[in-house]
Amino acid sequence: MPRITLALGLLACSLTAWAEPYIAIEQGLQCSACHTNPSGGGQRTAYGNIYAQTQMPATGNAAGRNVWNGRLGEWFSVGANARYSATQTDIDGLDTNLNFATERASLYLAAEVNDRLTLYIDQQVAPNGSLNREAWAKFQFGSYYLKAGKMWMPFGWRLEDDESFVRQLSGINMTQGDDGVELGWESSGYTAQISVTNGNGGRAERDDGKQISVRLSKTFNAMTLGISALTNNTDNVDRQALGLFAGLRTGPVSWLFEYDMLNDDLPSGIDVDTDASLFEANWLISKGHNLKFTAEYLFNIDMGDETDERYSVVYETTPWPFTQIRAGYRQRDSDNPDPLRNYGEGFVQIHGFF
Repeated sequence: MPRITLALGLLACSLTAWAEPYIAIEQGLQCSACHTNPSGGGQRTAYGNIYAQTQMPATGNAAGRNVWNGRLGEWFSVGANARYSATQTDIDGLDTNLNFATERASLYLAAEVNDRLTLYIDQQVAPNGSLNREAWAKFQFGSYYLKAGKMWMPFGWRLEDDESFVRQLSGINMTQGDDGVELGWESSGYTAQISVTNGNGGRAERDDGKQISVRLSKTFNAMTLGISALTNNTDNVDRQALGLFAGLRTGPVSWLFEYDMLNDDLPSGIDVDTDASLFEANWLISKGHNLKFTAEYLFNIDMGDETDERYSVVYETTPWPFTQIRAGYRQRDSDNPDPLRNYGEGFVQIHGFF
C-alpha cells in the first residue's frame, strides 16, 4: 500500500503539465510580453490578460462585460491560477486507480511602486497549505533590470510541466525557486539573463558555493533560438549543464525543442553524464482548440546508455475566457524495470485563471 500511495502521488504531480511557451512562438513574442516575470511564468501582464480573453477562447466575453486587465488601480495588479484533475493510472504490477486532485492553486500580487521598482509575490495556497514560490523586487533601468529575492532561475523553456525530463534534469522548475539576484536585458528581440543564487532550491545556504544560471535567446518573427548554461559547486556535487532550445512556427503548428546535457562530479570521484530532450508540436486546429504532441527522452549515459521515453497527446480547448479544459494520455517507458518509470495515464483537467 505505501508503494501504491507513493506512485499515485508522483503521478498526480506530473499532471500539472502546461507548456505555454508555444503561445509566444505562435505570436512571435518574448516571455515578458505576457508575464510579469521577465523570464516567464506566473502572473500575466495586462497584455497577457487581454490576449487570454480576446485571442485564446473560442468565444469572447459575454455581452456587456469589460475586458479584465488584472489591474487594481494605478499601483497594484493581481492574478490567480487553479487546476483540478481526474487521472486514471496504469502502473506495471500495481492496481489501477482513479484519482481526483487539486493540482495547484496560486495567487499573484504585484505592486508597481514607481517607474523603476516592482514588488512581486507568487503564493501557492493549495494543495497542502501555503507555499511561497516567488517573492522578489525588480529594479528597471531602461532595457536592463535587476531582481533580488526568491525566484525561478533562467534556463531553457519555462515549462509548466515540472515533471518533464528537461526540467527534472536541470533542477530548474516552478517548484524549485531559489534566493539570489538576477540581471537581465531585453532589446530588439534579444533576451539575456544571468542569476546568482544559493543553489539549494530555496533552502538555507550550507556552504560557500553558488549556482550561476545563464540564458540567452533571440526572437524572430516566426522563430526563437536560445542557449542556456549553469554551474553549481556544492559540498555534495559539482554540477555543470549546457542546453539548447528553439521554437518555430509553421502555419498553424508551433514547435518547441530543447536538448540539455548535465554533468555531475560526485565527491567519490565518479562523473555522471545525463542528457534530456523535448520535442513538442502544437496544432492550432481553430480558435480555442489546440492539439499537443510531445516526445521526451532521457539518456543515462553512465548507466549503459539506459533510456527513458515519455510520449503525450493532449487536446486543449478554451471555450470561453479564463477557462481551459484538457484531456490527454501519457505513456512512459524505461529500460529500467522500476514500475514508477513504466506506466500509462489518462487525464482530464480543468484550469481556471485570471
